[in-house]
Amino acid sequence: MSWVITAVVAGVVKMSADARQADAQVNELKEQKKQEKLEATGRELTRREEINRRLAASVVGFAGSGIKGEGTPSSIALENAKDISQSEGVETLSDRLRQAQIDRQINNVRSAAKSQKVMTILDTALTAYTLGADGPSGGGTPSWAQGGGAEVASSPYANNVGFFGG
Repeated sequence: MSWVITAVVAGVVKMSADARQADAQVNELKEQKKQEKLEATGRELTRREEINRRLAASVVGFAGSGIKGEGTPSSIALENAKDISQSEGVETLSDRLRQAQIDRQINNVRSAAKSQKVMTILDTALTAYTLGADGPSGGGTPSWAQGGGAEVASSPYANNVGFFGG
């Protein structure tokens, strides 16, 4: 009986260690997600500063040349704004995709941890049952699976030996 208790305790310890490892992975991924978010915010601020600098230079250039901002220069500025908008959209989408990928990794770690927990429980139960059935030697056929001669002899088909030539 002490072997069964030992097997159960070992299973619980393994399950606890697996859970701590999964928690550590999840926390590491969450920290990575925070860092990625901060980096994305920094990149966005840098892009906006660059855009503002370019737009200010464009306005100063138009004002210095005496152009009022109508006609061709305004269409150029509009085209520049569209290009900037597309660039911003692509960068924002890339940042969101990185965040979603980290979220998927977190979900995968959690799912794997649950599966590992179930496998540990089943393995522990099987080990405890085997030890309980056979004692510390393990490795034998459990008593319920061992056939006995009396059960076969009492079968209604035990005396029907002539059919197969026996």
